[in-house]
This record gives sequence, structure tokens and C-alpha cells, in this order.
Amino acid sequence: FFRFLLISIFVVGSVFIIITSYFAKDIKQSILKKIQQNLENPLILDNVEFSSYKTFPYASVEITNLLVLESKEFQNDTLLFTKRAYAEISLLDIINKIYDIQNLIITDAKINIKYNDLNQPNFLIFKRNHKGKNLLSINKITLLNTKLNLTKEVPLLNINWDLERAIISIANQKYTFNTKGFSKKLAVGTIDYMNDKQFKFIANTQITNDVIKILDSDLNIDNVVLNLKGEISQGNTLNLEIYAQ
Repeated sequence: FFRFLLISIFVVGSVFIIITSYFAKDIKQSILKKIQQNLENPLILDNVEFSSYKTFPYASVEITNLLVLESKEFQNDTLLFTKRAYAEISLLDIINKIYDIQNLIITDAKINIKYNDLNQPNFLIFKRNHKGKNLLSINKITLLNTKLNLTKEVPLLNINWDLERAIISIANQKYTFNTKGFSKKLAVGTIDYMNDKQFKFIANTQITNDVIKILDSDLNIDNVVLNLKGEISQGNTLNLEIYAQ
């Protein structure tokens, strides 16, 4: 068994070296091309590296100092800046030369989300097919050490959060948010509901057109546990059932 284990490790290590040596350039170019083809604005970045071990069991393309601009209806300001982003790809897909991004990891980032007075968001940056669906499909997005700012004019909303960790799992129209962080502000109108508070939540949602359905979800704010469900419709109508423990 020990001999078999050593041989297996050697074989797997050899495959990693071969992939890194012979396919790295092709993989980097293919991943960047795939992302760029699906975005309305050009990517701005410093460097791209391929790794077969940093995010094992996935291979990954590491992008440093990545800047993504907001949608054209706004002022081409920053939507996302991250010091380091990893686009993860299945090793089996690489062998078959299929470079579909499975997961995305973003670290040390700033995200600025805005809505204008017409309730249009600045994050509609992806091209869509003739059925209105995004051409780029990702199963999971992980945000680490990320600053999130969100402002909305109608109704007036202002969010300023430091996210220690946020994992967003995506399956069809269902989104699961597993998030932990610190809220500097969550103001609706003139009332700040989450000023200087620790929080963590697991939210199960289903998003269709103008309706966000919040399925059975748990929210912990400074050790006060809330269970909630309901929906947000048209971006300004909130209907929630909240139970405190």
C-alpha cells in the first residue's frame, strides 16, 4: 500500500508538472479570452499566472490587481478591484481542453454597487445570449477580506460592510449566501439598523426577474439569532417573516 501511495503521488505530481509546463500559456490565454468575451468593458489587470496546486483539487488562473469597470450607463467607475483573483478549472476539463470556470475566488477586494434614480444597477456587465441568460456560468464565488459598499437612491439605502468571508453557491436560479463580517452601516432612509455590529448569516434565495425570494434563512447579529423568510419584489417592496431567538 505504501509503495502504491508513493507511485500515485509521483504520477499525480508528474501530471501537474506536465500541465504546468506545456499547457499553462494556452490555459491562461483561453481563460482570459473567455472572460473578456463575456464582458461589456475590457479587463484591466497586472499579471496572470497558472497554478495546478494553489487551489487543489482544481487548477487555477491567478490574476493580480484586477479592475472591473461598472456598466456603461454609469461613469465607468470601479465596480470591483481585487489584489488577487483565482479562476478555478477542473483538472479533467483541462486534459480535455475544456476551459470552463467552475469557481471564482476573490481576495483583498473592494466592491462598489450602485443603483441610479431609475433603479438600474451598475453590475450589469455581462453579455447575454438571445434568451437573456449570462454566457458565463460559475458555480461558486468566494469573497475573502472584501469591502462591500452599496448605495441606492429609491428607496434610500446605504450599506458599508467588511466581509471576512462570503461564499455564494449558484445552482440555476437558486443562490445560497454563507457570509461572515462586520457592518459599519446598513441604513434605510435615515435609520441605521446595523451600525458597528458583527454578523453572519446563511441565506437561501431564489432570484427570478424582479423578485428575490428569501427561503428559510438564519441571521446572527451580535449573537442575536433571527430566522427569516419572505421576498423582495420590484426592488422596493419588502415582505418578511422574522422570528427571534
